[in-house]
Amino acid sequence: MRNKSTARLLIAVAALVMCFVALGACRRMRPFRSEPLLAVGHGAFVGRDNKELLPDRGFIEKAQAFYISQLLGGVPSKTSPNGPALQRIQQKRTLIYRLLRDRILANALFIDVLIEELKPPGIAHLTMYNNALRWRYVTKIQRNPVLPGKDRKWTKGIEPGIAQKLQDDGVGTVVFLITSVRGTEYVQECRDAGVPVPRAMFSAEWDMDRQGKVIENVFIDRGSQAELWSFTSTTPPGVCLALPRYRLGTGGAGNEASPLGIICLNTQNNKACFFDSPNGRSFTRNVRVDIGEFLGGVDLVTNGQGTCTDCHAGENPFVVHPDQPAFRGLALSPSGWYIPSVDATWPQNPGPTNLLDAIGSPGQCNGCHVAGGPGRFPEVSTQLPMYCNAILRSAAGRLPPPPPPRPINTMPPHPPGSSTALYTAHIDELIRACSAPSSSSVGVVVQVSYPDDRDFLSPPIVEPLYDCATKVAVRGARLTARVDVYVNGGRRAGTDRARNPDRLEFDVPLLRPNDVVTATQEYNGVPSGLSPEARVRDHRLDFPGGRLPPPVINPTLIYACAETIAVNHVPTAVITVETDGGTAGHDSVSVATSTGWTTVVPNLRPFQVGYSFTATARICEDVSPPSRPERAIVPPVTLSLPSLSPPNVYAGQELVTVENLTNGSRGSISEASFGPVGEFTTPVSTFPNFDVATSMGRPLSAGDRLVVSQRLCPGGTAVAVAQILPVAQCAELPAPRIRVPLVGDNYVVVSQSVPGARIRVYDAGSTKLGDGSGTVILLRRALTGADTVTVVQGLGDCNSLTGFRVSVHNPL
Repeated sequence: MRNKSTARLLIAVAALVMCFVALGACRRMRPFRSEPLLAVGHGAFVGRDNKELLPDRGFIEKAQAFYISQLLGGVPSKTSPNGPALQRIQQKRTLIYRLLRDRILANALFIDVLIEELKPPGIAHLTMYNNALRWRYVTKIQRNPVLPGKDRKWTKGIEPGIAQKLQDDGVGTVVFLITSVRGTEYVQECRDAGVPVPRAMFSAEWDMDRQGKVIENVFIDRGSQAELWSFTSTTPPGVCLALPRYRLGTGGAGNEASPLGIICLNTQNNKACFFDSPNGRSFTRNVRVDIGEFLGGVDLVTNGQGTCTDCHAGENPFVVHPDQPAFRGLALSPSGWYIPSVDATWPQNPGPTNLLDAIGSPGQCNGCHVAGGPGRFPEVSTQLPMYCNAILRSAAGRLPPPPPPRPINTMPPHPPGSSTALYTAHIDELIRACSAPSSSSVGVVVQVSYPDDRDFLSPPIVEPLYDCATKVAVRGARLTARVDVYVNGGRRAGTDRARNPDRLEFDVPLLRPNDVVTATQEYNGVPSGLSPEARVRDHRLDFPGGRLPPPVINPTLIYACAETIAVNHVPTAVITVETDGGTAGHDSVSVATSTGWTTVVPNLRPFQVGYSFTATARICEDVSPPSRPERAIVPPVTLSLPSLSPPNVYAGQELVTVENLTNGSRGSISEASFGPVGEFTTPVSTFPNFDVATSMGRPLSAGDRLVVSQRLCPGGTAVAVAQILPVAQCAELPAPRIRVPLVGDNYVVVSQSVPGARIRVYDAGSTKLGDGSGTVILLRRALTGADTVTVVQGLGDCNSLTGFRVSVHNPL
């Protein structure tokens, strides 16, 4: 009897969609074959055609049918460990559809139940879409809607008496929610975390010269006029941006802003908070509104106006339109990867990604998206559908064109003479990776006992090259390996002691178009094969007539007392930086480069306020126009505490990566018993692979204590000193992490490891596929859909006792 009853329950639950179809949407239209919405953000709905839509009753019913059908595919079987969930789902379904005559409200509540019981992948965006469609129905379509009352309770649009019965008799069905119209608790939580939060919106505390700067064309909600407001703070250090949106009509923009989102960031500890106007409520233009009237934290989930951290992902929480004057001159860069303060079901800003290190491309997206500048990309996956669809694809021009005035296409920048085709490989790879699940959702840590075999060593990687180059960059070499560089098969450069897996730079004779450059590495007598060929490109084919695009000084944030800047440019060009020091004089310095992003140390240094910098690029005899000039500004009063990435250090480690730096600061590292280890300076907020072992004459040992500090303007700006956790035993070395590999990949991308560690990759049969260091490990064969790979890491003779295991994903 029990088996028959369970079977009947399955049939009843599955039949819900058929019942819904008979009563609702499908009397009039066919079901969606793919997800009906591309994105929901700032209260706007974007359809699969990249056009804003205003969902009507029929669209909402149809969309609900799609989501219910998708979720029912995850209903557990009677024999699964989650079988009891089946009975709960049936009980709740029966109660909901018996008590609620409004089918749209009933469907929305049943979707809540399915999400609660099944906890499907992508829970954040499913919840947001369901809430957004429900709010749209209640506030814009339903007659006599039930809205949040003065008691601050929201019954999801259901009549309170029925809502109470559902709550009491619904075996746990949650209906009543606290909407917290005055979000003072979240405001205080943010302030306690050091996030600067203004007292009110439309108040005098917002920057007077930046109040209401109009943004002409935005990614989402193109039927409104968006304004950018900025609020800056020195104590605590940080910035807020607000984006009121006024609906456009025949007479222009109205005076009621809805929605109105605010993001606030501490630029030293990198914590960020998100606020939004309550759904269905508007604020009058330029009329002061207390910050407590905005929603934040968990209230944003039920508010249904977008999953903030899905769109606002990456190093920089702000989605910046670089061609818009409203954004120019704003200091928006955090000192490291930003940390959102949002509900636990929302994406927690995964990343940064090393994916693009695996893809050779003459136009390099990760040359511009660096720490301290526009910021590094997030770890894209199915966990970030709105970032992938609404931000990445729109910025790269990979969506059907939206309505006029023009398509939005901000990535890559388009200075005269540039070609977007040069960036195609990087853009394609980011979009391809969006179809894979996140490694945190499908990968597992397992105990391993692989032998420390030495039968195979992965080849290194040669960076892309243009003609007339005299330097070659190589990545992926193991520490102390011998690396050799070949031009057309003849050895032209090399080193016997590699010390940086991310970039080794070699001088070579002047390269000509179609020269073939390769590299090998050798460790303990085991040679690798040849690297993939890097064929020298003729720059005049990519830039007809030799019209090189102007370089870009990146980051644009340059402080007085700094000594170095960085420049984005055509890879392997010769870069000349001109410094105008005013009364201090004028100077220039030229450097040959090996990649497309280069740090340059001008002769006039340390910088003073007002120093101006411009850069030009030269390949062979062709010279680019100058970059836009950038100026040094007053340095911050205080500096953030530097940190290590990852924060733990292990015995046998030879390199460390320092983060949370102030652009242009001078950093130093010492060890408690050894003393000073060394100094460095960097124009951005991170310094990778600082070599501590060479200075100390040995790798780090258990119990060593590192001290990391940074300073600007001795005698002026305070020095920030951070004590690092004691060096741990090598036996505590954790498993590394890789992003989910895709079918056809002949590499794995390392997303987390100890700097300088040896990374080994094995298949399900314990055959070693790869052995190298750095962010990308080349494999001896392409991966198939049947593969499962496990990665381990080691320092010297010590190897992690656990590995990270993940199945290869087929994106088709």
